[in-house]
Amino acid sequence: MSAAVLAACAVAAVPVTGALAAPTPAIAATSVHEEIPLDLATAGIQEIQAALAAGELTSVQLTRAYLERIEALSIEGPALNAVRSINPAALEQAAQRDDERAAGTVHGPLHGIPVLLKDLIDVAGMATTAGSVALADSYPAADAPVTAALEDAGAIILGKVNLTEFANFMTSGMPGGYSSLGGQVLNPYDASQSPSGSSAGSGSAAAAALATVTVGTETSGSILSPSRANSNVGIKPTVGLISRTGIVPISATQDTAGPMTRSVYDAAALLTGMVTVDPEDPATAGNPSVGVDFTESLSTTALEGTRLGYVESDDPVYAAALETLEEQGATLVPVQVGRSSAGSILTSEYKRDINAYLSRLPADAPMKTLSDIIEYNTEHADAALKFGQTLLLASQEVDLEDPDTYAQYTAQRDQLVSESREAIDSALEENDVEAIVSASATTGTAASAGYPSVSVPAGYAANNRRPVNIVFLGTAWSEAELLALASDYEDAAQAWRSPEETNPSLFRCTGISEETEWDDSCAQNPPSWPEEPEPEVPGMPEEPAPPRTGFFLNDGWDAWADHVFRYGRFTDEVLIGDWDGDGTDTITLRRGREFHVSDAQRGGDADRTFTYGRAGDVVLVGDWDGDGIDTLAVRRGNEYHLKNSISGGPADVVVRYGKADDAVVVGDWDGRRGDTLAVRRGATYHVRNSVTAGDADAVITYGRAGDTVLAGDWDGDGVDTFAVRRGATYHVKNSLNGGDPDLVQTYGRTGDEVYVGDWNGDGTDTLGVRRAP
Repeated sequence: MSAAVLAACAVAAVPVTGALAAPTPAIAATSVHEEIPLDLATAGIQEIQAALAAGELTSVQLTRAYLERIEALSIEGPALNAVRSINPAALEQAAQRDDERAAGTVHGPLHGIPVLLKDLIDVAGMATTAGSVALADSYPAADAPVTAALEDAGAIILGKVNLTEFANFMTSGMPGGYSSLGGQVLNPYDASQSPSGSSAGSGSAAAAALATVTVGTETSGSILSPSRANSNVGIKPTVGLISRTGIVPISATQDTAGPMTRSVYDAAALLTGMVTVDPEDPATAGNPSVGVDFTESLSTTALEGTRLGYVESDDPVYAAALETLEEQGATLVPVQVGRSSAGSILTSEYKRDINAYLSRLPADAPMKTLSDIIEYNTEHADAALKFGQTLLLASQEVDLEDPDTYAQYTAQRDQLVSESREAIDSALEENDVEAIVSASATTGTAASAGYPSVSVPAGYAANNRRPVNIVFLGTAWSEAELLALASDYEDAAQAWRSPEETNPSLFRCTGISEETEWDDSCAQNPPSWPEEPEPEVPGMPEEPAPPRTGFFLNDGWDAWADHVFRYGRFTDEVLIGDWDGDGTDTITLRRGREFHVSDAQRGGDADRTFTYGRAGDVVLVGDWDGDGIDTLAVRRGNEYHLKNSISGGPADVVVRYGKADDAVVVGDWDGRRGDTLAVRRGATYHVRNSVTAGDADAVITYGRAGDTVLAGDWDGDGVDTFAVRRGATYHVKNSLNGGDPDLVQTYGRTGDEVYVGDWNGDGTDTLGVRRAP
């Protein structure tokens, strides 16, 4: 036997033992979260930088702590589902920031600070999916300029967050935060309410402190609306302040990225690191904010003597916010902000702009045009089209190469922009006010004008504690002035509260919240799944019906499984190995440090149980000494603790290989009996033929960087090789080299958890899947 083993951290949304998913950094064995001298639920950049500077904290510890929060809150616990993927280079970046700090180099307030990006923004080595199953394997050639700018500012790109699919420009009526690939994001302040969109994951993750700060994008309301729903500080900048290259678009006229954070200071610091001038984005050509440190504009006296326009609203929290502005010395003037009579241009621009984005992707990108996406969605309608794709279809029909259509579009665009700008500028000038505040009434006009807005938490509704924000709107390039006003208001109002404080029941029993007197009511262990009753069919033999859930093991590539049974709990981690040396692979279940070993393919009790390693260890399975019996190894960074027997106690061998953030595959690569390691970096595999340190014995390239990879002896020759999985299709290679696959087969379903093993002892590895109840 040799099965590829998942060498990823527990933040993988669906642990797939026996398959190598996108590599992710390992979480520390003991809780780093408990060791940090800060409350990450509320800590901002300034507090974290003080701890880093004092040597009380490292960026590696900080990154691991956020990974623990992601596991506890986004995947488990309340299952906010805010985070879609983790950057495999996150811990490497964190270690680099620590080294730079130790050497006396600190790039600024973002140095060593973990950031989560909306999954529209390109990060090298990570898929940019827009939440679409059609783009699940779409990898960019390089970082987006805004990603590169953040890295240059010292930030750690922790990962990507879920969103409303295609930035909420796929269909009418799609729920905020839903996507066909990522599922539904939840609002941590009230899980019964929409997180809003399209930057739902950014808002939810910022509120629940799954990173220090997050980045969203907006075309019309997609930063400001989720900022209100999730009690964030959100900045929708002037269009052109931040490059849009490498960001899945809707509209070149209105699109922008922007910060979503828990404080005005954090938003200002993040905005400073995002400012870019990009030759590929003409809107940035006249950017006057290059080199501006927006944190220097923050003030606690900016409101004194300032005239502000305000748009009326009957929201009592907003009314209290207006009173605070007056108490700080502002004079409030009622104003009205009109709207353009021109219609929306989003449908007109969408096909042109998304095709331009897709054209920049590598040659092997799965989608080349909007038409490809529509066709893929249609062919995979069960997965892709829960709510339809009416907006994509409408956009596909627009032909801007037709002179009449183009002339009509440009006239409409120019009217929309000019009238929207005039509506805002005239309100400012005629009323002699420096900015306009509202509960959210100016969102659409500001978006059409390309003008900046800053949204700040104002408080929470008395009857349900749902968040309310106040929005500051200004003319083009007035971010510094708006941030000064917003910071003065924030300091005076002291309105923000964490969701752990306002919605405590959602966070109870998560392991990262403070203990309460009600914790004894928490479920200590997930329940085991009940057996299904056997059907009673008159005149038929009494045989148990096969389960619809559980393990489905196949001795070949047939459509029907040869072995079907249930074992353990669906929450158990599954390990595949030949535990008794009989030539047949079976299942061991892991629960923390406990391993429940079964020597047969059946349900029931384990044949033996033992403990090894630590609860947070990443576990590998292999025959390390060539005796025909598989045992365990635990991975800590790039250090592997190998055990040559199924028992507890100290490791028999400890070896270092590769880098701490490498993905790892286990196999017998040379047919000499005895499994060893291969590390994966993108689509390149560094194979070692002995369990020792040193250079790779072979380096090969196969498949794509984003493929899910399996290892097994597919042809029974005693040598393990690779197969890459794309959906329910497997591209099998029978030799350790690149090139085309030797076999392409389909088995199971796209969403199955997949394992590799020799289920019948014939010397050939095949597949097994596990399906949830």
